[in-house]
Formats: sequence, C-alpha cells, structure tokens
Amino acid sequence: MTDAAVYIRQTQAGPTDAEQRAECALTATAKGFRVIGEYVDVESLDGRAGPSYREMLYAIRGRRMQIVLAYSAERMFRNTHAMNQLLAFASKGGVRFHFCRENIGTEGQSGEALIAAMNLIGRLDYQRKVERTRIVMQTKRNEGLVWGRPRSTTDETEREIQRLLDEGKPVNTVANMLGVGRAVVRQRARDRAMGVVE
Repeated sequence: MTDAAVYIRQTQAGPTDAEQRAECALTATAKGFRVIGEYVDVESLDGRAGPSYREMLYAIRGRRMQIVLAYSAERMFRNTHAMNQLLAFASKGGVRFHFCRENIGTEGQSGEALIAAMNLIGRLDYQRKVERTRIVMQTKRNEGLVWGRPRSTTDETEREIQRLLDEGKPVNTVANMLGVGRAVVRQRARDRAMGVVE
C-alpha cells in the first residue's frame, strides 16, 4: 500500500482546512493510499511557509511517505520558483505529488511529463521576470532616477557594517538596517572571515 501525507495550506482566502482535508480523503480512498500524516501549513501574512511546511520537507527527505496529497496545485505551490524547487527536492527522495481537485499527479510516466512541463513553465516565468526587471532598471536609469541600493559606502557606514557583524547580525539584516546592498555586506563578511579587515 502507498503511504501518503496530506498537505493543507491555510490562507485568509480559498478553501478551508475541512474542504482540503475532505478532498484529499476522497482521493486517498479512491486510489487506495494509506494516509500516515498531515501537515497544516499556517501561512504568515507575508505569504511565507510556516513550521509545518519545513516538517514536511524533513519527512520528504527522510522518505517517510511515497506521495503527498494536496487539495490543488495552487495550494501546494506558492509560485513557479517554489514549485520547481520543491519538485526537484522531492524527486531526489522519490516522493511524488497528487493534486486532488485536478486529479493529476507527478507519479508514473504521465507524471514525468507533467514535471517537465512545470519546469519549463517555471523557467519561462523566471526569464520573463528577469527581462521585465532589466527593462524597468534601464528606464529608470534613462530618466536619471536612482535604482536599487547603493553599492558604495561611506566610512561611517563601513564602521556600522563591522559593528553589526561583530554583534553577530546576519548579512540580510545588516543590509536592511543600513539600506545598503546585500552584496556589499556579504563581501565585508567574507573579508572578515579571511582576516582582511583591519
């Protein structure tokens, strides 16, 4: 018998937990899956996954289930980038997905074709985003507007970067606090690790 886990994503809009659970239960019964666990992902206000999502990733890596049942592909994947990451991660562990509302899954031969199509869609979506970003940046530059965060820093900012790194603050936090590019802070952290900083 195939061991399945149910994934439920809570959001302010969309199907309720009960609706998602019922749809997954119908599919499990119809296909003869044995449900061995449930992951209820309480999404944060900014759309980030909750701790239950990470627990599911650990379970996938540990091959505790063979398939993950989700109400729909929209419930399972937040965006195309997350979709491709999760598909690649799960395929390494031999874990597949089934989307109950659409009645399609990544198992079997047709599943391989579905994964290939989803990967293609993800790559196209990423390329479009990169293209749009380039166009916006070029337009802003042509208009003489400042775009992005400064890559050069003052002596005072450099001292603040070092102070915050001394306190053990993460690179992203330092960049956000000081309003400088993450690449700048990351380079300072690397310099420190190599003993380049005076």
